[in-house]
Amino acid sequence: MRYEPRAVVLHHEGATPGRFAHVAQNLARLHAKWGPQLAALPRLPAEEFGTLPGPPIAWEGSFFVHHSLAGINRAVCRELLARGIDLTLTPYEPDEFDPAATPDTAALARLVDRPTKTPPVLRVRHRFPPDFTRRPGERLVLIQPWEFGAVPVEWVRGIVEQVDELWVPSEWVRQCFVAGGVPPERVVTIPNGFDPAVFRPDAPPLPLPTSKTFRFLYVGGSIHRKGYDLLLRAYVETFTAADDVCLVIKDHAYYRHRLDATLEELRDLARGIYPPLLADEGAFHADAQPSKFKVGLFGIVSGSYDLPAVHVKATGAYTNKAPGGVAYRCSFRVTEASFLIERLVQNAAYELGMDPAELRRKNFIKPEQFPYRSATGFVYDSGNYEGALNLALEKIGYLDLRREQEEARAQGKLYGIGLASFTEVVGAGPHKQYDILGLAMNDGAELRVHPTGTAILKLSVQTQGQGHETTFAQIVAEELGIQPEHVKVMHGDTDNTPYGLGTYASRSTPVSGAATAMVARRVREKATRIAAHLLEVAEEDVEFHRGVFSVKGAPDRTKTIQEVALAAYTNFPDGMEPGLEAVYYYDPPNLTFPFGTYAVAVEVDEETGEWKVRRVVAVDDCGVRINPMIVEGQIHGGLTEGFGIAAMELITFDEEGNCIGANFTDYLLPTAWETPRFELYETVTPSPHHPIGAKGVGESATVGSPAAYVNAVIDALRPLGVKNIDMPLTPARVWEAIQAAKAASGAA
Repeated sequence: MRYEPRAVVLHHEGATPGRFAHVAQNLARLHAKWGPQLAALPRLPAEEFGTLPGPPIAWEGSFFVHHSLAGINRAVCRELLARGIDLTLTPYEPDEFDPAATPDTAALARLVDRPTKTPPVLRVRHRFPPDFTRRPGERLVLIQPWEFGAVPVEWVRGIVEQVDELWVPSEWVRQCFVAGGVPPERVVTIPNGFDPAVFRPDAPPLPLPTSKTFRFLYVGGSIHRKGYDLLLRAYVETFTAADDVCLVIKDHAYYRHRLDATLEELRDLARGIYPPLLADEGAFHADAQPSKFKVGLFGIVSGSYDLPAVHVKATGAYTNKAPGGVAYRCSFRVTEASFLIERLVQNAAYELGMDPAELRRKNFIKPEQFPYRSATGFVYDSGNYEGALNLALEKIGYLDLRREQEEARAQGKLYGIGLASFTEVVGAGPHKQYDILGLAMNDGAELRVHPTGTAILKLSVQTQGQGHETTFAQIVAEELGIQPEHVKVMHGDTDNTPYGLGTYASRSTPVSGAATAMVARRVREKATRIAAHLLEVAEEDVEFHRGVFSVKGAPDRTKTIQEVALAAYTNFPDGMEPGLEAVYYYDPPNLTFPFGTYAVAVEVDEETGEWKVRRVVAVDDCGVRINPMIVEGQIHGGLTEGFGIAAMELITFDEEGNCIGANFTDYLLPTAWETPRFELYETVTPSPHHPIGAKGVGESATVGSPAAYVNAVIDALRPLGVKNIDMPLTPARVWEAIQAAKAASGAA
């Protein structure tokens, strides 16, 4: 049987002299395992690592940049170089500092693209996202960071098909890969090391800006710290100022502004997204566990598209502004995620010479792919993205608008058409995925039907004007046949309502609405047994339809829900507890994923930078709609808020950091005068795991619309060479972008 050489994945988060011994030992072990291909690598006993002569190694990765992966590469390559290994280095990121600044980095810089004496036998690739391709005749080593749960399916496929052995830093990471489908015999744990010259009890104090002589206690890893709020709490509760302990924490934040896309980045879309992002975090995080919510939900960044891999590189800064992360319409950063991918796709279409609608259509997740696991681990419940896009294009008259645009450009007018095909993630959340400081994010509902046939429903969510009293009464009415006006809805009093996590993030209908449907069905089950008793038949012979219980085959023998409710207190079966009420707590099996396509047509005044919206067509799919009027009202509000975000809302500061937009005379909000007219349409793709197929809609329009407005303006300005403008697109900013593009064109 012919042996086909495959790849080796070396996975860890830190590399130090202590760890290098593990690496060398395993290289020697692999020599014994693989045989002749690594004949130049001697079999070394575990205690002999003073020198490590061996075959040439090609090393690809970051080297002269300021992050931990590059630091690992430099540390390991210095060790290999010191032990006589013939090395050639290939950086894949531009240098961020001059490698000639220190002797160590200068020595490594001389190895960049240097040919080895003989063709490399090992090729080491340390980058993110991973690249599983290998060259014939070589062993490929991938050093790959991983610190989450489910491993992306494309990674597992690449490992299974191409990799002989996977090296991971801990048993936890090993179990992640094994659970993902990597054969356990291929996964070897190589523990992280640390530098004893730095992390030792008698090490000299660190030069920290404090008058006290604290020492640093090692807490592990070279990756940025997480959960700093919990670390700080543990620190202040454990140590006092008299203790010889200093806590040092590194932290970095996330996403707010997308830097302009380039053709080189867009060509990587086939394998994933690698967008640089910059976040203004304000003075501090404003919720308990930002990594679970704002960072976690940003994982919807792949949007409606079938992308096999996604990587987001983020940089954050704390400023003197208000705390970041919990704006009333941020949808826990889903808005930013949708804006990012929709701006990327629009720019990609321009760079590739394709129509933006066609590029979306080619890359959508197909209906037959659902349930669909995204590259970031979300399992989308259902969707028909092309159906929503086609309806939006039809209703706005897309082809006619494109022809009109060409005619307008010939007359010197700037018309633009913007699209956004968004997917939102709502319904937090399943206890297996989400909690708040350990508390499960389920919601409860209590339902009691009185002897009169009226009912009272107690909710664990609080209305803020969304129409809970109407929507939830309709759910009970649909399940039991009681008129909605005969259902009293109680909420907001925690002394008298069930436990729950409240109204936010479009979760009321996906979670509490499901609890309401389930508690009504539980009441209906008992009512069916009482009806069978009254009708003197077996329970399985009773049918229910719109508030009436009847006997199969004898439709004239009936009892209404009101008659059964009275009997629940007066004529119930022997052995049955009287009354007709139930409690239900709903733990969602999955999140829900509403989606839609928005199409916007605008006209821009080249001389002033002012722009006006000509038409807005919004197609939303939130699954089954309980009350269409309420849904349309929420979409109207979201489209208005999205318009404010895109066009006008801005808090300004002077050079001293003082807020000069502190009231509504300086902070412009959209009113009926500025707000455009909205044309609303719908498709219906029920959620398969929700009791009534509903998905939630409260924040959908705010999530999807900003990108549509901005895409339309940028589309109008394309003939002038404008590619990007940061929101809000005020007339001044648009005018400045036009002038800058004209100046650049003239300079060229």
